[in-house]
Amino acid sequence: MVQSFLKRCNGSGITMLILLSATLTLTGCAGFSPATLPSKALWQLRDQYVAVAPKEQTPNALPNDHPADLTADQLQWALASLKFHPKENDTPVPLFTEYELSVLSTNLSTALSHATANEEAIFATIGNHSSLLGLAKRPMVTTGRLFVAEGKLNLILGKIHEDVSDREDRRLNPFVPGSRSGATDANFGRIRSGIKGVELKNSRQDWILIPIAGLTAAPPLTKETPGNSDRSPESSGTAPAVKRGEEPAGSVSQPRAKSPEDRLRTLNSLREQRLITEDEYRSKRTQILNDL
Repeated sequence: MVQSFLKRCNGSGITMLILLSATLTLTGCAGFSPATLPSKALWQLRDQYVAVAPKEQTPNALPNDHPADLTADQLQWALASLKFHPKENDTPVPLFTEYELSVLSTNLSTALSHATANEEAIFATIGNHSSLLGLAKRPMVTTGRLFVAEGKLNLILGKIHEDVSDREDRRLNPFVPGSRSGATDANFGRIRSGIKGVELKNSRQDWILIPIAGLTAAPPLTKETPGNSDRSPESSGTAPAVKRGEEPAGSVSQPRAKSPEDRLRTLNSLREQRLITEDEYRSKRTQILNDL
């Protein structure tokens, strides 16, 4: 009787180990999390990242024209031109906030210039986007895959303005970039661009083709670019590229004290980048306003 019981226990234990192993394997294949990012991560802030990853191995995929020489000006112009029309609300909104544009333009330019023909850029950024008909803002993630092929900048979106929760386990719900094999969500809405010649790959709303020739006249970053008036006011300035394990270079101290407006912009930028908690933000904001 004892031997029979032990056999049943051993069988159950083996079954549980097999199920656990399969679960972990599937989870690891689901996508990237901060702990499993490719070795060529150029920038990372908690769950956000910009990295160079191996090219997707999909049938009939065109070779990438890499390395690609696209400046931060050109990439910011291209990304800032993109407008998102949510399915439930046809009012267009910028696909990326000013903070996201500053992070992506600089780091994606570096990624494309270092990528080989068998590599491409992937990213995940979080911006404070409008919600409740513009009455409030909340953090939303947008992910994508970027590469150059046949004279066109290819952007394949994965998650688009998806709500973010700090309580989610990124190992179970990773920020997965877009894929050539199919749209992650076919019913998210529509993407439009103000740049001439932009089209959709096979009518896929998540796969945008931007002609490189249309980016040659891109204005410098200091000038007004499409979507500036609609971008999130929470950030100011361009975020520098930061390699994994490195701290951003400190800025030179200013001889004069910052104005309340500058302090509020800095505070909003920290909140946008999720470097402070909501309670810390409210407390510091109240303190600044009380000093007026």
